Amino acid sequence: MAEFVRDHLGPTLAAEQPGVKILGFDHNKDHVEIWAEAIYGDEEAKRYFAGLGVHWYAGESVLGGP
Repeated sequence: MAEFVRDHLGPTLAAEQPGVKILGFDHNKDHVEIWAEAIYGDEEAKRYFAGLGVHWYAGESVLGGP
């Protein structure tokens, strides 16, 4: 996702539709850390992301239990 946004979607939207925001990931919270590291670890790609979409209904709770 980071590669595609960095090399294609991000530059195109920035040039043609600058008000459109890109949310990465958009899945369950149990995988958000891996995706955040991949997306925000790419210095060029991360400038095109407005944030991450996270679903809070699957995986272990961050607050200490399922």
